Amino acid sequence: MPINTQTRQLLDQYKNRKIGEIFRFQSHHHPSGQFKLATTLVGIEARFHDLRHTFGTNLVKAGVDIRTIQKLMRHQDLQSTLVYAKVLPDQLKEAAEKIQ
Repeated sequence: MPINTQTRQLLDQYKNRKIGEIFRFQSHHHPSGQFKLATTLVGIEARFHDLRHTFGTNLVKAGVDIRTIQKLMRHQDLQSTLVYAKVLPDQLKEAAEKIQ
């Protein structure tokens, strides 16, 4: 799975640590439960899977081709990827500004 340079540099800083020392979960077997606990404690309503949705949405916002997003998210079916291909209000405004 390709990752960007910033993420690679961050992970390289922690490459000699155990997974629990990086993510601060009590158990690396149940990160979603620990994520839920952490978000609840700080007053955020979020699921671990929401991180995946954020990833897909940010790729769309960055203008990444939908087929590339499909590969990055490892979706077998393009329909699964198209969930992230919603047109966002900023994209509508930007498109309208392109018309001369």
